[in-house]
Amino acid sequence: MFSPITTTLIKIFVKGFYKVHSGLLLFLFNAFIINFFFTEILNQTHISPENRFEFNLKLVLTFVSSPIMMGLVFMGWILFTIKSWSYVSAQFALPSNRFLFYSITASAKSRQFMSWFTVQFIISLPIVCYGVFSLAIGIYLGYYFSSLVILVFVVGLCLVSATYYVLLLNTPENTGNITVFLEFITSIKKPFFALFIFQLLYQEKTMLLITKAIALGILCSGAILLRSDPDSIIIGGLIMLGVLTSHAVLIYHSFLFELTKLPFLGNMPYSKTKVLIDQMALWLVLFLPECFWLIFNFQLTSILALLVLCVSSALFFKYLLHYLQGAMRRYIYWIFFLMIFYVLMVQSGWMGILILINVMGIWLCLRYSRIKENGLLY
Repeated sequence: MFSPITTTLIKIFVKGFYKVHSGLLLFLFNAFIINFFFTEILNQTHISPENRFEFNLKLVLTFVSSPIMMGLVFMGWILFTIKSWSYVSAQFALPSNRFLFYSITASAKSRQFMSWFTVQFIISLPIVCYGVFSLAIGIYLGYYFSSLVILVFVVGLCLVSATYYVLLLNTPENTGNITVFLEFITSIKKPFFALFIFQLLYQEKTMLLITKAIALGILCSGAILLRSDPDSIIIGGLIMLGVLTSHAVLIYHSFLFELTKLPFLGNMPYSKTKVLIDQMALWLVLFLPECFWLIFNFQLTSILALLVLCVSSALFFKYLLHYLQGAMRRYIYWIFFLMIFYVLMVQSGWMGILILINVMGIWLCLRYSRIKENGLLY
């Protein structure tokens, strides 16, 4: 069925990729596919079959009809593709796979390209299946342009990946213990606040992908709620609180990253003002996909209020970890009770007071933090 080159590459890379990432793929299957066919609506008597169909396919319908949701899904697909690049490039560095540089490279690059295209297509089957399903729904409902964009994007990812693998295989000096991505990030000048972002992209891609997938589900559900009351800042606040909760793990890992990987920060001549500015910039960048969703659904004043709420809450949670000395269990308890309090405040229309409470909480945590006595500035 496949050429000998393709068969060899499939055995080495495809089987290993699915074996290593079986947990992530199982989560994506449960989160997206099962939701389409097995999610039932309580008290279905007041919902027509057409609306019931639309409810079960709300994630796909939002994907094919909303440009911002399509962009967020495409971002997730790009992260998945980059993860496959990282896996394949790491396999090149293994001594048992060094023979590839002296065997497959003897064939024409066009044959190499077709073999690698097949390999990437099989690796990307979760993306391909979701794309084909979305394509069929889009054509059925008349979203022809969106369907064309989905098709071009999926094929484009495989084409770019195949080109990357061919170049990587035919330039063995670029392979080794240092991947191409690591060479790229070490060659550019990085702002100080972006160190944790590069850490996520290089070593914590799965955690980032799962977090953004959960946030995407919350935003899709929020888009449906906003249909009944567009530009409702209360609904927007509740949605952003859900997004904030999905990022609680990232907040904890940012604390651990600075505590374990950057212990020298306490000796740097940084003022507390610069520290806060760096932290605000970090979380603004991490909330950037959600910012685009806000732009398409709210007015400017509501966008600013919701962003300030989200960023100030993230900073409060971060500095709360300093006060708690990184205790995970106590942090979870605090997050649970704080989110109940936050929801009540937002529902009461006291979002401005809640932001002031966050600012006061940040100041108190900085003042009474027990970790900063050990020399850690952040």
